[in-house]
Amino acid sequence: MQNKQPLILDAEHHAALFGCLARCTLSTLEEQGPAAVREAVILYGNQRGARMAMRAKAAGLPLDMATYNATREWQVVTPGAAHQHPAYKADPMPAYYVSLSSSCPWHAAWEKHGMLEEGLYYCNDVDVALLHGFNPELRLTVTKLLTRGDGCCEMHWQDDLDHKAAEELVQERAAAAGKVMGWDYHMCHLYCSFISVLSKYPQCRSILNAAREMFEGLYGVGALDALTPWMTCNFASLPKEG
Repeated sequence: MQNKQPLILDAEHHAALFGCLARCTLSTLEEQGPAAVREAVILYGNQRGARMAMRAKAAGLPLDMATYNATREWQVVTPGAAHQHPAYKADPMPAYYVSLSSSCPWHAAWEKHGMLEEGLYYCNDVDVALLHGFNPELRLTVTKLLTRGDGCCEMHWQDDLDHKAAEELVQERAAAAGKVMGWDYHMCHLYCSFISVLSKYPQCRSILNAAREMFEGLYGVGALDALTPWMTCNFASLPKEG
């Protein structure tokens, strides 16, 4: 299938690329596959969180939950793409906030393409890795996941003690230090995270080629061409444009 028009990348394609990379890694490396996929997810999350922290420090902002929520690097949702219920206070004291999401574009993409098993590898680690990369002293416990068959994703943000009061602060800090990067950037970061991990294995090139072929089977030949300008990027640091 040949794309006649450039593919407009979004969260679905990010999810599908992960599914392709994870599936090919797991099937090729067999018993070594789960550890390799998990390592790639943690590397990806840690590096993105670290970039968020770099932007925050450059703007003179503290590495707290309000700044974390202000510097996430992407805007995921169109209305209804991820149905998030209002955060609520947990019991007992000290109270912190719990977030619930009953739908998610990543979960929807994996369900569409029969990749829920692979998607679980992403969900198991990415949010904790992201927060750890931003500030290892902040705590998050994930108790439920859609990809695990739960009715929602439930996350306990143990250092988010005054979520509602911080909403205006988040907007102010987003204006000062927020930077939304395109999906081509984020997908290339994901791809390069797998390259970093798979480079230790002789099957690296065959895994990457198989994953690319699988993705193009879903979205068309050349569907990953938009990633090419970012392939030499150092994702452990900020891009040139900030």
